[in-house]
Amino acid sequence: MIKTSDIEKMILFIEEKLQSNKGDYKKINMNNIYSQTVELAEKIKIHSDINAKPTELIKRKFPHESNEELEYRLESFQPITPSYWNKAQGTTNRVWSKQNYSITYEEQHREYFTEQFPVYGNIEVFFSSIMSTMKINDPNSVIAIKPYRKFYTEEGKVDQTKEVEPFPYLYTSEKVIDFLEKEYCIVLTEQKSTVTQNKKNVQEGLVFHICDDTYIYEVSQYGKKNDYFFEYELIYEHNLGYLPAWILKGLPIYFENSVLYHSYFMPAISLLNLATINHSTLDAVIAKHAYPIKAYYVDDCNNPDCENGFIKEYSDASPGMVTGQHMCPQCQGSGKDTRFTPLRDYQIGLKDERFQGDQAPVFPGIQFVEPGTNIFDWLYKTVIDYIERGFTFLNIDVSNSKVKGSDTALGKQIDREELQSFLLTYSSEVHGLAKNIIRCIGEMRYNKSFAIQKYSEPHEFSIKNAADLTVEYTEAEKSNLPIYAKQQILNSYVEQRFGNDVVAVKINQIIMLTDPLITFSNEDVLARKSAGLIDAWQVILHDNIYNYIINKLNEDENYLEKNELEIIKELREKAKEDESSLKIETIGSSQNLIVGVPENG
Repeated sequence: MIKTSDIEKMILFIEEKLQSNKGDYKKINMNNIYSQTVELAEKIKIHSDINAKPTELIKRKFPHESNEELEYRLESFQPITPSYWNKAQGTTNRVWSKQNYSITYEEQHREYFTEQFPVYGNIEVFFSSIMSTMKINDPNSVIAIKPYRKFYTEEGKVDQTKEVEPFPYLYTSEKVIDFLEKEYCIVLTEQKSTVTQNKKNVQEGLVFHICDDTYIYEVSQYGKKNDYFFEYELIYEHNLGYLPAWILKGLPIYFENSVLYHSYFMPAISLLNLATINHSTLDAVIAKHAYPIKAYYVDDCNNPDCENGFIKEYSDASPGMVTGQHMCPQCQGSGKDTRFTPLRDYQIGLKDERFQGDQAPVFPGIQFVEPGTNIFDWLYKTVIDYIERGFTFLNIDVSNSKVKGSDTALGKQIDREELQSFLLTYSSEVHGLAKNIIRCIGEMRYNKSFAIQKYSEPHEFSIKNAADLTVEYTEAEKSNLPIYAKQQILNSYVEQRFGNDVVAVKINQIIMLTDPLITFSNEDVLARKSAGLIDAWQVILHDNIYNYIINKLNEDENYLEKNELEIIKELREKAKEDESSLKIETIGSSQNLIVGVPENG
């Protein structure tokens, strides 16, 4: 826990830095790696943000270009690397494929995390779309868990008795003013406080948050905008006993007794920079040299008053005095008689003395000069080669070619194993961080006894469609794999095939828990019944469970919202009731769904 005196010292330091640097928060520099973290993020932004301009990169590469040339490059710049960068990030997002991991919450906690989570609905959307993206793009960013909104008492103080909505706020590296692992963090928020400027109140004051293992403070600017004075207040007492904030992290680099994190994509940056520079040059070369050039003879404008495309205007009061000029209507300011348009013919007079004798120009009087395309082809291939080789260092294939990986079967296997190794490392970090965030949010919202019921991290990162899973299940049957293994494959099939159908997924879940014979073939069920290993009602349940559930839903559309154990009991009782009236002659077609809890479970 930070002492009050230490907080006041921090605020005084911030005030002095802002006052001496005209409010530039990037120059506060409370730690020795801040500028490096911001610089790293800027290097990556060129390739991750489609709106970023590579100004410094081009300046360094072409120091002798004029300002006009630099301006042309930047204004006409069209980035080529972000689309490949996003494709590579898609590979890392395999760690969030629902086929490969699962999170199970206690029933009393599930709704907040999966349905009512602020902004995203489901916290896993934040993990896969925001947190993972920023871990690659800006690994020195910080996630801090804070109440989504504050409740106040009648006295205007923060009400600590209200159930909070903890939320993961992400701060880019330039907004992380200071961070000491497990101790405290200081971040610049998007909030604005009321300050005065030109004797008027404006909502433009800076607002910082300071978090430690017990409290969250809000540090707000007050007074005149350019004076940079701050006051602070306690906005939340979380009492977790640990800092509710984490650096996203990446490849650790030790720098002057501190740890600086490089992006996992950093090995590709040098080649991506070369691709960006050469692509900028390619655009300029195409604009200047790629299109056919017309070369033709021209005459001077035959308007007798035209001088270089303009006609002088003279004073009526003082003849001979030029008062101005206007564009010649005949040549439109070109000073030449020949003007090409799509609908006009250019005629050459046969009796023109310039076209007589040995000096006569060769007809026709126009030709097109087409430059070669070899340099364009070479530059384009070089750009694509830089990009593809850059990501090859990460064992990520961003090529659009149908030929993937190394040329040999062994090479392709090595590629897959190296990618698997990279994804295992990356997955361990992001899922470890996700568990910390869920635990922190749960303890902050409920109490210290909160626990995740089950968190299964991924160990396999292939993306399989329904057809792939059908083949995998067939092979599992042939290989006589354990029931649990077949259960997992079937569950993945339902998620993949019917994932958007909430009712179908829930029905599968109920069948999986109710029918212990679900992975058995018809022959296996019949054999077990004949041997007396299972009861008749179990066969009836196995053969009719889907119809039982559908009939229940027809009677009550909210049937699946009942307690699962109650549903399981009802379905099994229904099968036992039917046992007395149904005589089993054949085994009907089984439902391709999954194993469940034992009868007394």
